[in-house]
Amino acid sequence: FEVQDRNFNQWWIKKDLFRINYGAALDFNNFTGNKDVLSFIVRLGYSERFGFKYAIPYINKRQTIGVGISLLFNRNNEINYKTEQNKLLFYRDYNHYVRQDAELKVGFTYRKNLYQKHSVEALYNKVSITDSVKHLSPNYFNDKQSTIHYISLQYKYILDLRDNKPYPLNGFYGQMDVIKNGIGLTNEVVDNNVCVLNGKYYLPLSKRWYVALSAKTRFTSFNSVTYYFNKALGYSEDFVRGYEYYVVDGQNYYLGKMALKYNLIKPRVIDLQKLNHLKKFNQIPYSVYITGFSDGARVSDDFFEKNNSLNNNFLFGYGVGVDVVTYYDNVIRFEYSFNRKMEHGFFLHFTSGL
Repeated sequence: FEVQDRNFNQWWIKKDLFRINYGAALDFNNFTGNKDVLSFIVRLGYSERFGFKYAIPYINKRQTIGVGISLLFNRNNEINYKTEQNKLLFYRDYNHYVRQDAELKVGFTYRKNLYQKHSVEALYNKVSITDSVKHLSPNYFNDKQSTIHYISLQYKYILDLRDNKPYPLNGFYGQMDVIKNGIGLTNEVVDNNVCVLNGKYYLPLSKRWYVALSAKTRFTSFNSVTYYFNKALGYSEDFVRGYEYYVVDGQNYYLGKMALKYNLIKPRVIDLQKLNHLKKFNQIPYSVYITGFSDGARVSDDFFEKNNSLNNNFLFGYGVGVDVVTYYDNVIRFEYSFNRKMEHGFFLHFTSGL
């Protein structure tokens, strides 16, 4: 059960129950006795998804090479077709699926040690929209098309030296992604290249004080720019705090974040004795941090900047918050943020943020 909008505050504006996903994933762990996982996914609601995933962590004696495959189908009755004033415009049709896509992915991983991981993936993608969407947004795909299909090659390198993945306080994380969309093997109209660099650094200053820093940048080259491939900030965890109600489209961007944290309540455990017969649920760990933060970013857009004032401008946000780290390493962030437009408000998030 999940909210489909880009963040909880965006959904809370209208509280539209149509924009809710619900479903289940069935995982078979150690499926063949080789620590492999077979998963089936059924998701209904706003963004329907059906498919399966299979992954085996190693296929060689040294246990360094893994293999994975997945096949996913997605379909929606609503789609964002344009960005105006840095806000998404949507088209909805209750009687038809306005966008449908299929993705077949095969990948290999190489893990020489615990901290480094290389992965190479090949994907086949097919995406279709209705004529109504094509009419509203002629540049959604190339040449006013209603269907595109392309092969994508992706390489990813990860160096993970963090002490804790959901809420790190010490260590370093680095990631590089190189993506080639459209390789010319089929009658493809897609041809673009993407490189993303991401680094995060976490440092304890004392027993209770911590600092976190991150920097991320994306470079792209396009044969022709389309709305479908032009998403930048605001669609996922990549955003400047204080701009949760906006999206900023573009080809290239840089994003920097910093946070100072104070451990108000050290890690503790609530023991629910009435649930002693449920050993997985009878103890609830928690800790609380007070944070002060500031973010900055700039998105370069040479094609869709008209009527979007945040494109090609420096974005800056800052504020204070309370982070609650709890059951199964879940994080709840309560933040009050300000942005460069002098807008401010209370925001709720469910990730570490940095």
